[in-house]
Amino acid sequence: MVGEETHWSRQKRSTRSACSATKGGTHTIGSPLDTLTTNMPAIGQDSGTVYQERDILVAASDELMSSEPLYRIEKDGTETDVLVKPVRNKTSPNFRKLKDAPFVTQVGRRETNPTHDACVGMLVTQLLTSKLKIVSATFDEKGNRDANGATLFSQGKCAYEWWQDGGACRMTAELGRYIQPDICGRSKEVFFPSGRQQAIIIEVINTHPPEIDTFYALLNYSLYNHIVLFYFVADGAKGSQYSEVNLRDGCLQMRASHYLLGGCVYRNGDEVKRYGKDDEAWYRHLLQTYFGTPLRDKHA
Repeated sequence: MVGEETHWSRQKRSTRSACSATKGGTHTIGSPLDTLTTNMPAIGQDSGTVYQERDILVAASDELMSSEPLYRIEKDGTETDVLVKPVRNKTSPNFRKLKDAPFVTQVGRRETNPTHDACVGMLVTQLLTSKLKIVSATFDEKGNRDANGATLFSQGKCAYEWWQDGGACRMTAELGRYIQPDICGRSKEVFFPSGRQQAIIIEVINTHPPEIDTFYALLNYSLYNHIVLFYFVADGAKGSQYSEVNLRDGCLQMRASHYLLGGCVYRNGDEVKRYGKDDEAWYRHLLQTYFGTPLRDKHA
């Protein structure tokens, strides 16, 4: 898949009401807004409690709010990742923004079709139960698959966590924008990928390559111990002559002909030299050659 948006469709958490004693009766947290509010409530991260703005002036509910992070709820009821804090203004209590949401706009469009989705599911299922080894595919002068090239990655004894296309795969492209690869994995033993325990990004490609902003975001991540694999899958198949996996004795060997490593673009084990005067010109060239050839010629 290629990154697309509205990445982070967070599941609605169940909300609950809490009661706090007030002078002259009971006030229900999460009760309908009155005319003093601007209808911009917040939700507690730990409890799932929805707080209305007028709850800020109620001592008991204010104490609850202070005990957990609060995130804005839009007027249409959508939960966001915007961190807020209660402002105790007697005439206009409100939730003030402390930090913008990191993921707002998705970069690129998502690829989704039966072949693509089945391939992603197959790969994730095998990755969750096997140790991954990545080798670069090589081809002879006639374009036929040849012997394996270099081994790019071996999971070995390291435990890896894997995520499939969805909110958990979101990665920042720049402030407020994100990409969402098909499959992401990283070692459970390090906070940030290292040279020997690199993070893995797999983009499954059946109908179209990553769009320009997605491609350059992926290329940038490859600078920081991320291996980015473009896994070309033929219609109705689980791979192609450019990309395939073989499972043997608990080891999932993945052959990849097209990948990004160390800020460089590779094909068949060789670096693809930059072409053109700017990023757009080089990307257009890659569309015709680097991505175009396997998209046209791929077969099972």
